[in-house]
Amino acid sequence: MGTRAQAVYGAGQCAGHSRRGQGYGRRAACLLSGKAGRRFRNLAAGRETAFGDTAIYDLGKAILVLKGRKVRFVTAEDEVTADRQLEYWETKQMVVARGNAYAVRGAKRLRADVLSAHLRKNKGGKTKIYRVDAFDNVHIVTEQDTITADRGVYDVESATATLTGSVKLSRDDNQLNGCSAEVNLNTGISKLRSCTSPGTGKSRVRGFFLPRNIKKK
Repeated sequence: MGTRAQAVYGAGQCAGHSRRGQGYGRRAACLLSGKAGRRFRNLAAGRETAFGDTAIYDLGKAILVLKGRKVRFVTAEDEVTADRQLEYWETKQMVVARGNAYAVRGAKRLRADVLSAHLRKNKGGKTKIYRVDAFDNVHIVTEQDTITADRGVYDVESATATLTGSVKLSRDDNQLNGCSAEVNLNTGISKLRSCTSPGTGKSRVRGFFLPRNIKKK
């Protein structure tokens, strides 16, 4: 399968295939048998590990596609998981997770239908996720708030997420709706930005509030 494919596949029995045609180029396929969650070590000669039941590696595009019941990509500090598919783009240094996807560092969690995690190495040579792009059904939970949106960009180092599109911020039984929000997962502070009303040009945040129950003496 060549040195690149051998570097990607650190476990399992692999069979190489050449296939030419539209959108393919040269392709190597690796099908794993046995227990689910087999691992692929030393991705691109780095220190990351990916887990999946089956995998296909496209030699021409340098893309590893993992499928299974719970696919995972793990670095020293970060973890990306999905229920359907995970793609490791070696040249772009990017991981794409599809289907109930999570990006996790410590207690900080970001969920969406699709996540694109961008990678780079630190001074010690360890791979870390520095940015995550989130698409559809974006969901963030802090100590006080639950925030949902259509799209999000998460700066991992500053732990700040910028959310756009049908943003809803919920706290207890109260909810505020806006067009964008900034969420700091370190401080738990969420800032909701207003939408411009059609016709008036005025900006406002919409929401509803329920009074807390007053306990009788």
